[in-house]
Amino acid sequence: MRFIIGIVLCFSVLAEKKLDFVLAVWRHGARSPMTFSKTSSIGDSFEIWPDGTGQLTENGKEMHRELGRFLRNRYKDFYPFDKEYRRKDIYVRSTDRDRTLLSAVSNLGAFLNVSTPGNVPFPVHTLPTETDNLLRYPNMNCKRFSEILKNKEIQQTAGYKDLDEKYADDFRKMAELLNDTTEYTLDNMWTIFDNVDCHKYNNFSETVPAELLSGPLYERLTKAAGLAMQTLFTDVEGNRRIELSRMQGGVLLGDILEQLRSPLKQYDFDEHVKYLVYSAHDTTLAAALVAMNAQQQNFKQPFYASALLFERYYDDSTKTHSVEIWYKNNNEFTDLTAETCGEKPCSLEQLEQAWLPVIPLNWDAECHHMDPSPEHLQAVQTKSNILAVVLALSWAIFISYFILSKRSSKHPERLALVEQEFSMGVDDKWSNVPASNFVNPSI
Repeated sequence: MRFIIGIVLCFSVLAEKKLDFVLAVWRHGARSPMTFSKTSSIGDSFEIWPDGTGQLTENGKEMHRELGRFLRNRYKDFYPFDKEYRRKDIYVRSTDRDRTLLSAVSNLGAFLNVSTPGNVPFPVHTLPTETDNLLRYPNMNCKRFSEILKNKEIQQTAGYKDLDEKYADDFRKMAELLNDTTEYTLDNMWTIFDNVDCHKYNNFSETVPAELLSGPLYERLTKAAGLAMQTLFTDVEGNRRIELSRMQGGVLLGDILEQLRSPLKQYDFDEHVKYLVYSAHDTTLAAALVAMNAQQQNFKQPFYASALLFERYYDDSTKTHSVEIWYKNNNEFTDLTAETCGEKPCSLEQLEQAWLPVIPLNWDAECHHMDPSPEHLQAVQTKSNILAVVLALSWAIFISYFILSKRSSKHPERLALVEQEFSMGVDDKWSNVPASNFVNPSI
């Protein structure tokens, strides 16, 4: 009897917990190489890649149709698929790159079961790349972060140097197999290994040596590529993860947290969207994973059409929300909720506490955007020197006048007033800079 009651109670709890909002962040599908290799034997050309570099391929489109079908099946009881597209239910934003825009189109065509994929009845929003501080990572708009990368601070740690040494023979072997004279390290190996992967996953592998397509060497190089991407956003030791994340992936987590608290509403409607999509890149997912402190052991480069899913549930019995976080990376589908939140179920308050260390309160300040330039400092110093001379002369004149007047006035309050006026220090312009809180251009 107790067993039956337990089952009934279990089903009643499950029935009370309902999915009411989903935010998806995904990587584009397979593409052409970012640059055509000129020094290797791979033979990149417009004959193989007719649309040029960094472009979504037919395989890439199909990868996102497959992800779209996966998501349609996962949310079949949540999203109103039985109705025509309604803008109140969905909002899609992409980085301003052909491959991410077309990935969104391909994915949502399958997600909404559009019979003709090219005839897509929904808008995909974007921002110019140079102003997109939400989905483009590493974000070189951050002055401090840009300086860290330029000075190769991450590459100077003992852990990074050990990794470079660990994979040195593999990098040399890769170059040898490709008849490439470039000296590859963890810092630049992706520039050619990316081309290898593009050939592999677009079925143009005839010119790629078999050892670079599968087997132990390929697995080690794949591992190295993942570590190279991870160290864009943290040092190997993890000592600077929080610092760097506050300038990079923590910005995205801050936006996600705000959306989970109060999801976007399309204008004209009172109810929030059911499905919010960010179509982006592997580095976007990598920055988020590092900031979330998830998947950090044996870090893998986010595969084509990989996706982070943030699902918000409403419990009618407690009138509270909880969050689940899932990660689809190639054939792996992993529950990250406990890993990033600390426990499952995860309340919004718990998630906020878990992410709080990496969410910047003032992105401009942490990126040193409000620091004065050397030229400005020199100008301020010059003005300060002039002001000091003027003040000194003023004091000299005042004291002389005061002595010559033989202190004719016996009112000490008059002297106190003059001292007060002259003792007003020059304001430190940089000590009270008004807060310029970073506003995510999310909507």
